[in-house]
Amino acid sequence: MKKVTVLGICLLFASLVNLPAQTVVEVTISGAAVEMQGSAITASLDLSGPAVAIQFEVSRGTTVELIAAGKTLQCADTVGSRRCLIFGLNQDLISGPAATLVFAGVAELGPFLLSVSAVMVADDTPTADVAGLSVSGLSVIITTPCDLDLSGATDLDDVLLAVAQAQAAPGGCTSADLNADGVCTIIDVQQLVNVSLDVLVCPLSP
Repeated sequence: MKKVTVLGICLLFASLVNLPAQTVVEVTISGAAVEMQGSAITASLDLSGPAVAIQFEVSRGTTVELIAAGKTLQCADTVGSRRCLIFGLNQDLISGPAATLVFAGVAELGPFLLSVSAVMVADDTPTADVAGLSVSGLSVIITTPCDLDLSGATDLDDVLLAVAQAQAAPGGCTSADLNADGVCTIIDVQQLVNVSLDVLVCPLSP
């Protein structure tokens, strides 16, 4: 499980005569670092303080389902990404482990990026407008069983790993058994070569 943290600074005014106090709202995004091509991606948002709305971006257009009580999710495509808003026509607060996002299976290989860009805190102050957000998003590598080194692509490095596993002692065949016959052999190596040359498409049929 991979976790990243987004810190936002919001100003809370105790009274008109006092100096503004600063409160840190911490949003922790949890999710797997690697998912197989076509699998659903699940990301959990955990807030250290109450909020009424959240804005986030994902790098690719895909169907998103929100699991959170009392809130609505709406998304729209922007230049180079997809922007989504979590909000509600109510004063229900989002706090703690409050929202789970489920992204439908992503077909395109490579990194899938998720980042929070704004949080509306309970006093209606958007943290992005006060002091900005220090954003570090969640990056999930979308891959296939032929991507042995989990780089997001099948290439020479994967072929060399398959060669090493085919030459290894018993027990050394850990990920290159592409035809699922229980051993790593030159057959698996050649299949990887063909995938890297776009002659075959991964995943392969046993």
